[in-house]
Amino acid sequence: QTVSANEDLALQSRVRDRLAQCGHAAMRAVACTVRDGCIRLTGRTRTYYLKQVAQELARATPGAGEIVNEIRVGS
Repeated sequence: QTVSANEDLALQSRVRDRLAQCGHAAMRAVACTVRDGCIRLTGRTRTYYLKQVAQELARATPGAGEIVNEIRVGS
């Protein structure tokens, strides 16, 4: 299944919006890129809980498929 670049950009925008609107200031340090429908999360959070929050926000985004969570934990 091939995903168009426009679909990737739209999904990336939806994930970034979810991260920005979640209420955790730490989500501002999380970056999101999408390629061929695969969501890649990078950046840093202070706790594993916040890493998981970012992943679940991405997973709950309409159109989400595979998620690669490369967020580092620590200060």
